[in-house]
Amino acid sequence: MISSNFVEETVSRETLVQENCKCLKTVVDGFVGRAKKERIKANGTRILSLGGNKTPARVTEVFNILQESCKTYPNLIVGRKSLCSVLLHGFVYVIGGNTLTDEGNFDPTDRVSRLNLNTEEFKWEEVAPMSIKRLVMGAAVLDGTIFVVGGTNDDGSGEYYSPTFNKWTMMPSMKQRRYGHSLVACEGSLYSIGGFGNGVHLKSVERYKPSDDVWNYVAPMTTPRKWFASVAVGGFIYATGGESKEGTTEKSVERYDVTANKWTRVSDMNFARSGHSACVMQGKIYVVGGLGANKQAVTFIECYDPGDDEWTVVGETSERLFSHSIVAV
Repeated sequence: MISSNFVEETVSRETLVQENCKCLKTVVDGFVGRAKKERIKANGTRILSLGGNKTPARVTEVFNILQESCKTYPNLIVGRKSLCSVLLHGFVYVIGGNTLTDEGNFDPTDRVSRLNLNTEEFKWEEVAPMSIKRLVMGAAVLDGTIFVVGGTNDDGSGEYYSPTFNKWTMMPSMKQRRYGHSLVACEGSLYSIGGFGNGVHLKSVERYKPSDDVWNYVAPMTTPRKWFASVAVGGFIYATGGESKEGTTEKSVERYDVTANKWTRVSDMNFARSGHSACVMQGKIYVVGGLGANKQAVTFIECYDPGDDEWTVVGETSERLFSHSIVAV
C-alpha cells in the first residue's frame, strides 16, 4: 500500500531493515510483486463491453483478471449496436454502427466517440466522424493509426484516422465488398477476413501493407464465415465462430499462420456463437457474448490458451450481449 518511491528512498535504506534478512526479503518481495502486477496491468486486466443489440448505450466491465473492484464507466453518448471499438494510447474509440434514435429506431452512423482512460474523470467526447456511415465493418489499430474497412452501405472502401490531426483519410478499396467481416492487424499488415458480400458467405482473405498501399488476396479460410470475431496472437490470426454458409452458428475456430500463409483448425469453443466479440489479454483470447445455436444470447465468457489449445469457461455476463464490441484495458 506504500508508494514505490517511499519504499525505495526510505524503507529500503533504513539500517534496521538492511541488517535484518527477514525485513529485507519482505521489501524485495514487495518490489517483485509490485513489478509483476504492473507488468500484468500493462497488458490489460479488464474487459469492457460497449453497446449491443439489447444494451445499446451500456458500457460495462464484464471481466477482471485481478478481481479488483469494478470501475464505473459512463454510458455512450448515443446508444449503438453493430459497432467497432479499439484501444489506442489509453483512449477507447467507439466507431460507427447503428445508433439508437429518439424514436427508438436504429440508423447507420459515421460518428466516432472516445473515452480517455488516462484520467479518473471518465468522459466521452466526439472526434472527427468517418467519411462514410458504416456498420458491421472491420476496425483495427496499426502503427498508431485506426483503420476501418467495409461495412454495409459501402462498396469495400476503407479509411484511416490520425489522432494527432483528428482526421479521417480514404485509402484503397478492398478487392471484395465485405460486411460482417473482421479486420486484424498482424506483423505490420492488415488482414480483412471473411464476411458477407455479393450475396454469399466469404472465406477469402485480403492483406494490406501500408508500404505497398494495395490489397492482395492471401490464403482463404477453410470455412466461409460472417458475424464472427478475429484476433491476432503471436504471429497467428484466429477466427472464432460465426454463421456458416448453411446458416448454422459455428463453434469452430481456425488459425492463420502469417509466415506460412496457411489456415488450420484448432480446438472448438465450448459454445457456438455469432455476433460475439473477442479480444486478447495476457496472451490469451477471450470471447464474450453472441447468439448461440438456439439464437439465444450466450452469457458464458470463454478463454483460449494458444499454448494448450484449450478453451475454458472463466466467467459469465450479467447481461445478454450480442452485436456489441469489447476491448481489453
